[in-house]
Amino acid sequence: FSLDETLADCARALRAVAAERGVALAFGPGVEEAPMHGDAMLVRRLALNLLDNAIGHTPRGGRVTLRLAADELALDPSAR
Repeated sequence: FSLDETLADCARALRAVAAERGVALAFGPGVEEAPMHGDAMLVRRLALNLLDNAIGHTPRGGRVTLRLAADELALDPSAR
């Protein structure tokens, strides 16, 4: 599955919740393609939970930004 598409979908799903709580929610620029192997539904559930917690603990007028970034150490098999 595509991690970037999954996270963008999660951000869209919680945008209204964030707006109701007076929190700006943004999905920032980052890695454009992030293919993953695993359980897409568990990753989605994890991302939704983390985003919901971030929104819930951000004061009114605050901002939550979700950004996907690559860690060069994780991408380099020789660094393990």
